[in-house]
Amino acid sequence: MRSRIVSILAVCAVTLGVVAVSPPAYAAPPDRVRVIVQLDRKASADDVVRGVAGGATDVTKTATMPYVIMEVPQPALRGLKNNPHVVGVVEDFADPPALASTLPVVNGDDVQALGYTGAGATVAILDSGIDADHPFFGSRIVAQHCFSDPGDDDGDGDEASLCPDGTTEDTSADIDSDNNATCVDGGGNICDHGTHVAGIAAGRAADDAGGSPPGNGVAPDAQIIAVQVFTRVNVASDCAPNPAPCVLSYVSDQIQGLDWVRGQAAANPGWNVVASNMSLGGGNNSSACDGDTRKAAIDSNLASGIATVIASGNNSFLNAVGAPGCISTAFTVGRTNDDDTTTNSGNRGALLDVMAPGSSIDSAIDDDVYGSKSGTSMSTPFVAGALAVLRSAYPSRPIANLLADITSTGVPITYTTNAAGTTTNTTPRLDLLAALQSPNAAPMVTADDVAVTVDEGTQATNTGTATDADGTITALTATIGTVTPSGSSWSWSYTPPEGPADETVTITATDDKGETGQTSFSLHVDNVPPAVVVDTVTGADENAVVTLAAHFADPGVNDTHTASVDWGDGTVTAATVTGTAVEATHVYGDDGSFPVTLTVTDDDGGAGSDTGTATVANVAPTAEITGPPTTSWNGQDIVFGTAGEPVAFEARGTDPGSDDLVFAWDFGDGATASHTSLVNPPAADGDPSPSIQPRDVTDAAPHTYAIACAATTGVEVSDDDGGSASDEVQVVILGTSTDAGTLGVWQTDYREKRSALHTVDEKLCLLSVVRVLSAVFDEKVPLTTIPHAVSALWPKQTKNAENQFDAHLLSLWLNVADGSIALSDPVDTDGDGTADATVGAVIQAGEAARTAANPSQSALTSFKNLFEAINAAA
Repeated sequence: MRSRIVSILAVCAVTLGVVAVSPPAYAAPPDRVRVIVQLDRKASADDVVRGVAGGATDVTKTATMPYVIMEVPQPALRGLKNNPHVVGVVEDFADPPALASTLPVVNGDDVQALGYTGAGATVAILDSGIDADHPFFGSRIVAQHCFSDPGDDDGDGDEASLCPDGTTEDTSADIDSDNNATCVDGGGNICDHGTHVAGIAAGRAADDAGGSPPGNGVAPDAQIIAVQVFTRVNVASDCAPNPAPCVLSYVSDQIQGLDWVRGQAAANPGWNVVASNMSLGGGNNSSACDGDTRKAAIDSNLASGIATVIASGNNSFLNAVGAPGCISTAFTVGRTNDDDTTTNSGNRGALLDVMAPGSSIDSAIDDDVYGSKSGTSMSTPFVAGALAVLRSAYPSRPIANLLADITSTGVPITYTTNAAGTTTNTTPRLDLLAALQSPNAAPMVTADDVAVTVDEGTQATNTGTATDADGTITALTATIGTVTPSGSSWSWSYTPPEGPADETVTITATDDKGETGQTSFSLHVDNVPPAVVVDTVTGADENAVVTLAAHFADPGVNDTHTASVDWGDGTVTAATVTGTAVEATHVYGDDGSFPVTLTVTDDDGGAGSDTGTATVANVAPTAEITGPPTTSWNGQDIVFGTAGEPVAFEARGTDPGSDDLVFAWDFGDGATASHTSLVNPPAADGDPSPSIQPRDVTDAAPHTYAIACAATTGVEVSDDDGGSASDEVQVVILGTSTDAGTLGVWQTDYREKRSALHTVDEKLCLLSVVRVLSAVFDEKVPLTTIPHAVSALWPKQTKNAENQFDAHLLSLWLNVADGSIALSDPVDTDGDGTADATVGAVIQAGEAARTAANPSQSALTSFKNLFEAINAAA
């Protein structure tokens, strides 16, 4: 980047000092510099240019100001400064953009609600261009221009003009930053700063009805002048601390931009140009820098009724601002957060004129979309837009008065100005509503009656006075009805078409300076609340839909209505209103009888209610034993276990209600267990439950059986409302014996009352296992008592095939029940030395033969022998 020189005579050293503090250092060709020369008069420009030793290049003359910008050889500077027509010579330097809460913070939404939107006023945005076809701006961009003189004569590409046609000044009608290839860096656009700033000042949401605008800017009906004054810089050291490429603005381009805006305002007086926004700057200035080259342009604009609104900068200076915001005639803006705290980064101090929100501001960015930015750059257009609103409201009020309206009515913000926190300064934060309603020289308006009450259809009247001590009242208006002036008095009349209504009627007098005075009185028309009837509230089970149907009547034919339902369980929801019908649905998490109150409210605040009752029934839980896995034997699902080893019982309980569940287990051997599952532990659930939490619970209940036995294990699942369900499973617990008994052993065991092998209880339990597993005992042969077992083991008719079969079958079953023989043990049934069946398969085949309609005696004998062999082998 080539060194360039800017302006101002007596304080040239101060200006150059500013340059050294904040803007980046630039690499310049050693033999030439860029300068801004202030002349004694505009007509001297040609003489001064011709007098430059070694020749001046890249010469630009400002349109109306006595300045010439040019590049000159280094040795020519001394002679140039000594030229009698030269007032001052200053290096031209580049400023970075200074960077993004909400319109309500400055009461801008209230102002827009009153109808003050900047219509008929214009703001100029001197920045990085604008996305001219962005829908946020509609057709309100009235002029565009570009000043971007990189002065890159050596062609090294360090800098590039941002004018669309690549020249240093583009006079075309469109400087659209969105379609400017020089603004592109990879997939991003480095020129979207100006679009964002313009959107804050004058964006309008209604212009982008099909998009997602963040809401209106400050002056959504104001016109926009877009002036591009930035240059693309590609050198990292020049852009620091920001990454390269970046955009920077030369002072010379700023001066020309300000000068051009003043010319446009003069040529188009109907635009009412009120402010030039400059969200840019650099340097560290704790006192006014009125030697800055830009002051003359700022002063000229101010004399033409155009304020130059400038960002203070984002360098975290506690009592200093950047240039050109340090110029005393600039209107310099600092940054606050939405809660009126100051930010760490925003420059502040005695040189600030006003503050405005600047944190996370949503606005337009290039490519017809929206984004968020922060900084004093975002605070500044709040003020520029505010001036457009004030100019629109007061077309003839001097610019100095408008600026005073802002500073005298702002919310005072006090902050520290040194690191120790021992010194403070107070700056007003923009309050646009207060500025709009500034009392200075306002007309005085009074009403004879502060409250007027009439029945609907009856004419309401009031009278009062309107006077102006320092001017003439030019307009008298009423928010509703008709107001008629008569000298210093007025009369008002209005016939309300219907009630109910409560209105505030405001009489506004406007004087010839655009100042307004107001008085308000209340107008009351009696309102009749809706009459509500609940037709039905359907009953339902818990966690099922309950439907309310109702209707209402309201004499206010133009009223709109909303409805809400208090369901009696702590829940209030909105209802659907269709005409005069109302419908709503709700789901209760628990059973009970609930009062259901429907309230219908009209748009005037009148409310009517009616109450019905919702009856919600309890739903019993479900119960299912889900573990351990069962084995199917003879068509029956059985849980098999081993004595002395835990059986991992599990059960699943479900309930559509938000109920605590109790799992009560009976393991069939005299042992029980009970487990409670709470909806919201550790406390029991309320009645009714305050929530909708349907239950699906798995309960684990491991149990160890002491001896081999058959049992029916059951679980009952109960909810806290009296509902219950149960499930059970057949359990067979096998013993752990390793020695199988022969028929004789079992005969002895069961005939002896005091057997050394098994107790009476153990014997009965073994019989219970046999009864569960066998298709013969006790379907064919009773086996519920020990005498039954003795009878089967000691048949009276020993030569009877069935009796012999039964005796040996029972002996084998008792070995299975005692654990000495497993149903899965292999068996060689044909004597070839190879197992071809299992014990279980042999038993099932034998029992099938025994339970046949006409049992084969020979088959029974064969099976008896096989049973005997299995017992003996084990």
